[in-house]
This record gives sequence, structure tokens and C-alpha cells, in this order.
Amino acid sequence: MAHNGFAIVRCSTCGFMFAIVPPECDLGAVYADDAYWNGGCDYGYPDYEQAWRDARRLSLARLDRLEHLRSPHTMLEIGCAAGYFLREARLRGWQPFGVELSPMMRKRAVELVGCPVFASLDEAAASALHFDCVAMFEVIEHLADPLGFMRKVRAAMTPGAILVLSTPNFAAPEALRNPHNYHWFSPPAHVSYFTATTLRDSVKQAGFERVQVAGVLEGDEMPLPGVLAAALAPLRKGKRLRPGGLVGQLIKNWQRSRHDLLKWANSMELFARNPHSD
Repeated sequence: MAHNGFAIVRCSTCGFMFAIVPPECDLGAVYADDAYWNGGCDYGYPDYEQAWRDARRLSLARLDRLEHLRSPHTMLEIGCAAGYFLREARLRGWQPFGVELSPMMRKRAVELVGCPVFASLDEAAASALHFDCVAMFEVIEHLADPLGFMRKVRAAMTPGAILVLSTPNFAAPEALRNPHNYHWFSPPAHVSYFTATTLRDSVKQAGFERVQVAGVLEGDEMPLPGVLAAALAPLRKGKRLRPGGLVGQLIKNWQRSRHDLLKWANSMELFARNPHSD
């Protein structure tokens, strides 16, 4: 498979899928371009502000889940964009720090949250700070060397610190049906493509323990099993099913209660712990 001029291949040993990134391709420049954030390119955010509004409820739920694992202390969010998640975390007692490649978004995050925001993980590491939580939402799929990066993340964490991250589920039925949708195989933005198995294995290889992966529903996402989608098609008349209506709320409540959500949800969420000793 190929997309946007990038070959996409699968490792025959572990099953991990990735794009072949040419040496001259500067992936960091993708996010430094303001067009990535305002709909100016095919593989960025059509509307970043709307994306945050759609994700806010999920972000608050993630903070709830995180705080079941540890009480608020220092948090580093990698890929913090305009700082909206860090602002919510600060309101709940976390001491926030950020990493953001985009100069425009980095400036916005500093102004919004009033916390240090580094231009790279290496810059954060050079500060000699260590963090009790690292959050990475929709970041790992953008990395050409996710295993190497996750080892650097772990080195910046305190013993016993919590890692929380999310990424598209590239084994989801929608990814298999519609792989060229921007959410999925979209280099040079998305260049690493995880299933639950390859995500879990990568994080464990980086040295983390107690790794747990779950399927999550993001924003107004309403993926449906094929049989149910076919049954509702005449009623929907081509329209996207949204969770605001009665039928949508009933289905979404049912979706969230399913134990097999990881098999068909479009997104995954991972929690893991940095060991107290190697």
C-alpha cells in the first residue's frame, strides 16, 4: 500500500505497520506549519478548536481514570498543542509542563496555562526535570521511531510514574474498510500504525510495566457493527449517526458497556507504569 507518495509496509515478524520515511523528509516541519492546524493541508486538523470541543468530555474522563492510578503531581503532556488538556489538569491540582513542536501552538499553551512548554522532548530532558505522569494523546502514530522515543519518555519519568497515551486503532473495521481516510494511513502525519498487540508490545519493549490497552470512543464517534449499521441504514438515509439523539445515546451507552470494544473502536487508550527499578 502507498499513500501521499509514501510506501506503507508491515513487519513480517511482529506485524507492526509503518511508512517508509525518506531521510530528507523533516516530519517536525509538518507541525510547525500553521496550515496543519487550520485546515490548510490534507492531513492536518480541519478545525482544531472544534476537535478540542469534541474531545473535551473524553479528556475529562481520562483525567478521572488517571487519578484512580495516582494523585495529581507533575505532568508532562507531549504534543500539548494549545494547552487545553493541561489547563484542565492544572484545575485539578496537577503541576503541568508541555512539549509542542509548533511555535504558534507552543505560544498559545504558555499564554493559556502559564506553564513551561518545551520545543522538544530532548529540551524537556535537558531541564533535568522528571515527571510523575506523561500524557501523549494522538502522538505515537506521528513518530518514525516510536520505540526509541518511548525509551526517552521513560527516562524523563520518576520511578512509579504513569504513562497515558492514545492512538488510532489500525485494526478497527473502519480502518480496514477506508484506509485512505485522513484519520488512518496519512503520511507524512501518521507514519506508525498500531494494533492493540503492537502498541502493547512496543511500550513493554520500552521498559514499561502493567500495560493496559482499551478501546475508547472519541467525541461524537459512533462506529457500529456491520449488522447494526445495515439495519439502521434505511432510517439514517446516508446521514452520520450522532450521539445527541435518543437512538444515538442508547447505542453509545451500549457501545461503552461492551467488553469487546477494543475489537472495533476507532481509537485505543493505554495506561502503563514506569517500574520502580530496572
